[in-house]
Amino acid sequence: MFKVKVPATSANMGPGFDCIGIALDLYNEVEVYESDKPLHFIWECEEEEVPEKENFIYTSMMDVFKEHDFPIPNVKVIARKCNIPMVRGLGSSSAAIVAGLTLAYALMGKDFDKDLLAYKAWVIEGHPDNVVPCFLGGMTISVMDEGKPYTTHVPIEDRVKFMAVIPPYKTETKQSREVLPKDYTRADCIQNVSRASMMINAFNLKDYHLLRTAFGDRIHQPYRLPLLKDAAYVFELFKENGAIGEFMSGSGSTLMGVFLDDCQDRKLVIEEKLKAIDPLFRVELLNVDRSGVVLSKI
Repeated sequence: MFKVKVPATSANMGPGFDCIGIALDLYNEVEVYESDKPLHFIWECEEEEVPEKENFIYTSMMDVFKEHDFPIPNVKVIARKCNIPMVRGLGSSSAAIVAGLTLAYALMGKDFDKDLLAYKAWVIEGHPDNVVPCFLGGMTISVMDEGKPYTTHVPIEDRVKFMAVIPPYKTETKQSREVLPKDYTRADCIQNVSRASMMINAFNLKDYHLLRTAFGDRIHQPYRLPLLKDAAYVFELFKENGAIGEFMSGSGSTLMGVFLDDCQDRKLVIEEKLKAIDPLFRVELLNVDRSGVVLSKI
């Protein structure tokens, strides 16, 4: 019937807390087929299985059917490829929501309106920095004004690469939000507005020497980075190997280094050093995904 391919995403990108994110070419794939039983889920991934009632693919689909008073179809949903690590700051929950909404609308025979579905996913997730780039691709900035969503894209050259260092431990979003202060000083707010503006213009004008400064943040990273025991070492490895900037991906635990051009050799150096600490460290060299979610018939 249908297959959906959803990209990983990296949210915040330093100062863009809860509004800026980017889609990357690491993908999950979910397929749906006719069945003799009402909607049920089959897990074929190496990652630990998520119970059906807690699976955002399943719950997002069921919510759509309920909202539209659509009878639950007799289908089996198969999680076929799960390359996005779970609870690591690369948008695994957003990818699941996006996959579920996309498949539900396909099964109902409704138009595949990415903008509409991105807004629905935004409402479910509570913030747009993962779900919007997951739907639309690229680097996005999203704001809500009087209940109306607005999104714009930031152009990024193909030569810009993102090196994701994925530690062998998770950071729960709930825990990482609890460490954030309830109030911020005017100086903190000014610092983030100025850095976010500089980051956007650095990508626009290809002034990449500005990025390390532009990735500076006072809203979330100073409070979350201490939760990651290897963060300082990983950031130092990025700098030593020619990164033009680095930031925490989402709420962690993934840490992101930004590089230019071919840096496969530097990826191998960083990977070797990290695996000497723990062989379960994972390093992915990623490009910007420009398509977002892709729906196809099978």
